[in-house]
Amino acid sequence: MGLLSCVFLLVAFSAKAQAVHVVPSVFSDAVADLSQWTSVDGGLPQLVTSDANVAHVPYMTLNNGLVCKTLNHPITQSFELTVRLRHTTYQRGLWIGIFDDTGRQGYAALWDSSSSTAYSGQGYVNIRRYDLASEINYWNEPSTIISANASSGHVVTDTRFAVFSLRWDAASHELTLLVDGQVKATCNDVNFESFSRIYLKGNGLCYFDDIQLKSGFEPAMRCTVPRLIEEDMTDLNNWEGIDGGNPQLITTDAEVPHVPYMKLNNALAMTKLNFPLKQNFDLTVRLRHTTYQRGLWIGMFDAQGKNGYAAHWDSSSSTAYNGQGYLNIRKFNLTSEIDYWNQGSSIISDNIASGHLVTDPRFVLMSLKWDHRSGTLTLSIDGQVKLTCTDTDVSSFSRVYLKANDNCYFDDVTLTTGRDSDNLLVHEMFNQGGLAHDGTIDAMPLTSPWTVENGTVQQVVDGDDRIVYFSGDKSRAAMPTPEIGTVEAYSKLIVGFDIKRTNASGNGGGVFLLDDHGQGYGFFVELAADSYNRTTLKCVQTFDNAQSFTVLAHKTWSGVTGTDMHHVSFTCDRNTGEVSAIIDKNAPQTLGTGLLPDELGLATRLVLFNQYANTIRMDNLTVIRIPADHLNVLDYGVLADGHSANPTDNAAAFEDAIDDAIDQELPLYIPAGVYGYWSMLSMDSIDVIGAGATTVMASGNQTSSVLQITGNAPSLVGINMQGVGTQRFSYPQANGIWAYQATDFIISACQVHGPGGAGIFIHNNNVDGIVCGNFVDSSWADAIHHTGTTSYIQTIANQVHNPGDDQIAVVSYGSSSICHHIEAFCNDLHKQTWGRGMTVVGGYTITYARNEIEKPISAAVYIASESSYNTDEWYDIVIAENVIRDAVWANGDSDPETSASHPAIMLYGRTDFPGCDAIINNNRLYIAYNRGVVIGSQTYDIILKDNYFQGITSTGIYANGTTDAQILDNTFNEIGSYAMFIDNACQGNMLIAGNQLTNINANNTTTYIDVINVRSNSALATIEISNNNYDNPAGYIMERYIENHLPAAQSTLINNTTSTSEPIWQAP
Repeated sequence: MGLLSCVFLLVAFSAKAQAVHVVPSVFSDAVADLSQWTSVDGGLPQLVTSDANVAHVPYMTLNNGLVCKTLNHPITQSFELTVRLRHTTYQRGLWIGIFDDTGRQGYAALWDSSSSTAYSGQGYVNIRRYDLASEINYWNEPSTIISANASSGHVVTDTRFAVFSLRWDAASHELTLLVDGQVKATCNDVNFESFSRIYLKGNGLCYFDDIQLKSGFEPAMRCTVPRLIEEDMTDLNNWEGIDGGNPQLITTDAEVPHVPYMKLNNALAMTKLNFPLKQNFDLTVRLRHTTYQRGLWIGMFDAQGKNGYAAHWDSSSSTAYNGQGYLNIRKFNLTSEIDYWNQGSSIISDNIASGHLVTDPRFVLMSLKWDHRSGTLTLSIDGQVKLTCTDTDVSSFSRVYLKANDNCYFDDVTLTTGRDSDNLLVHEMFNQGGLAHDGTIDAMPLTSPWTVENGTVQQVVDGDDRIVYFSGDKSRAAMPTPEIGTVEAYSKLIVGFDIKRTNASGNGGGVFLLDDHGQGYGFFVELAADSYNRTTLKCVQTFDNAQSFTVLAHKTWSGVTGTDMHHVSFTCDRNTGEVSAIIDKNAPQTLGTGLLPDELGLATRLVLFNQYANTIRMDNLTVIRIPADHLNVLDYGVLADGHSANPTDNAAAFEDAIDDAIDQELPLYIPAGVYGYWSMLSMDSIDVIGAGATTVMASGNQTSSVLQITGNAPSLVGINMQGVGTQRFSYPQANGIWAYQATDFIISACQVHGPGGAGIFIHNNNVDGIVCGNFVDSSWADAIHHTGTTSYIQTIANQVHNPGDDQIAVVSYGSSSICHHIEAFCNDLHKQTWGRGMTVVGGYTITYARNEIEKPISAAVYIASESSYNTDEWYDIVIAENVIRDAVWANGDSDPETSASHPAIMLYGRTDFPGCDAIINNNRLYIAYNRGVVIGSQTYDIILKDNYFQGITSTGIYANGTTDAQILDNTFNEIGSYAMFIDNACQGNMLIAGNQLTNINANNTTTYIDVINVRSNSALATIEISNNNYDNPAGYIMERYIENHLPAAQSTLINNTTSTSEPIWQAP
């Protein structure tokens, strides 16, 4: 599995319900020098480079001084300012603050060291507001205290630095002060909303280090294997102590370079997913013991916390197992939720030495993997498999537990799902999204595993695309490179990417593969100025960490301008050192031979770079390796002349190559180039590998252009299918890629453009498949379509743009072809000419989570049983953590206000084929041009929980004919009509509780609009409406807060609060 076969997920809501809260850094300074800080007043800042008591030198000292850092742009989103700092004496005050662009208005977190006898020698903290007549210019400027005082919890004389954080929530204007991860003070203030400067103030000798500002937009997705949890223990907000000692955040440890981390002592801690995981997982945790005769484990459990598996490490005695302790795999099968740190379990594997000394202060990397197909569990230590066993008793996982006996340390908790081709080392589509809590962000920083090493490198929204943007000379971003493998195993390496410049002047950029010494080779695209009308591809060598390079060979393509986005790739023959290159649909050229000795296998870092001062943009980075034993289609007479005026129909030659690959059981390699073909190609049980976007399969027949994979364990990787559809066709041969009766298949890093049918068609008894990291554009039918008894499929991190029908669909026609166990995670779905976003039209055990759906023509999420197409019932559906924007954009770009009849999310069934057991959980809906959610007839046991609704044109939730529904803990803001309208056809028992309702009836309709309305003549048996809260700061017209026509004997209305005068009306 490739490294960037790792997508990072991503979005979060409440501290205990979310997987992980990821907020990219806006400003970060480890204080290697003082170049970023300007002295404002008092003593000048000093850089301390040697201190025996401090592991994280250098740091800054301030003595009765004030310094400032001006940000590159104003911050208007939620933020967190964190600084590592300490006092050196009593009766002094220091603070960290964030101010507006004038330096007059802002907030600060203050720590007064007080006296040695007050506050247990810890001093006190509070939050302050500055509202000055002129720019702050005095280190001891007075301010207003706006929170209560509280003990800091950190002894003033402690030589360890405290971690000080000031948070601001843009939505609520709540300020929070934390010390060492613990909340100390909170308050609300609505005076300021824009921040441009960071200030640090020291009174007496105060120390400051590791200043970081994070701003509150939440990444939506990455490619290509989702990291459902990525927890680096910056804080412990996502962890809940279940039993024993509370988890502690360790922020200073001279022996550990990756602080902070979590410490557990005879304790059990837990974090949750908001949706179940029912296919492969890999749970990885960095951890260590501190003593012998103790046990720790990491585990995955079901949603009830009763059943699960754990990887266990017992430190044993110093004389047993060579002082390494032993490992085993355990199963928990409890009668109630686990609530004891030393809960008993069953050992289901052998015991084996860990291979890591218990007394070694370095953390070990422990991994527990589960394969849903076989039930195989695998325990690995530092990448080495130690144990395997098989158990099939548990098949759904929603919780991660960490257990420690005595002091044990945990860090870098990662949970991934999915898999990818072994031939795809790196695939980054930069589709992480650009979402704020209230809309779209134009730019956002790169996140793990990327590190910006120089200049400006960030992800940006470029029209409908998400790409990476470089600005400034020699801008660099780097990530670790997966092991390339030996030349005996992999004889070719292909590096591909998309690139363009943004102005008429020349520029260039590309990719380096570097070793630990900063030496290596690069693939450089020089985008000449418009006046030259050419682009040059170069193979280069560097010895100084990509700061400069020597050109080894190059070729120029005339007539190729740099302001277009170009597909390029470089193919390296590791045996001969030959490098060839291609740009777009031109003919490939050989740059030279003997250029690259086989030192590529030593590469440990991949560096994206911009060479000159002008800006460039890049996208779709791929690194593909070709097995040494393979067949090449060029050896069968296939001609890469699809770029010419009279391209060859290569179908027969392709079939010959495919037949030999099948007979010899070898991978089939299609090099970069443009290949014409005029009929369907079927590939049975083989791996087909291209060069990415530059391997173009150019169809010449819109009715028979499909690339079909079938049989056992086929894969299609790095192929760009170019269709010629001019109308929609309903038969499968008109699709782009077709998985047909395939098991254990992979479709990855492919592109599909303009087929007459679906983009990717998964049809007819497909089992155990992965569809990941693909790009589908302008298909005439659904972009990605699952049907025909397809099951156990993961559709992950794909990009879809402008299909002619649904973006991702699961359709079960009749009861004999039902689809089930399908998970669609982290897909990026943008606009369409017709249809809906994500659909389940018949099927069961289907999860749609962490997808972004923008501008669907009709419903963004559509769960139904349709009589017109005779589709089956649906049940066990989870819709969680998706982001929906501009739903029901009925006429595309032209007129969004002319809406269709669909809501953003729609559920309904039919009499003989009902829908039941759906959880709509933690989704975010920003702007819908009709209703937010409709729960229609013949639906049962529907739960809507922890969703966020903003800018809904009509009613927030409309319930009509559902039975036993629950509407819990949702947030509604700026809803055009009713927040909730419960029509009289609803049945059973309904619960509406814990919802926050703000600014309802934003259309300001003058009569008969209520916040919650339960209609007369209702068929409900009972209803409970409790613990809801309504506020109306906008002053919209409202008749009643709650109007409930169900008789009082059947109704419970309690603890519903409001700051307004609108009444609650209950029928007698």
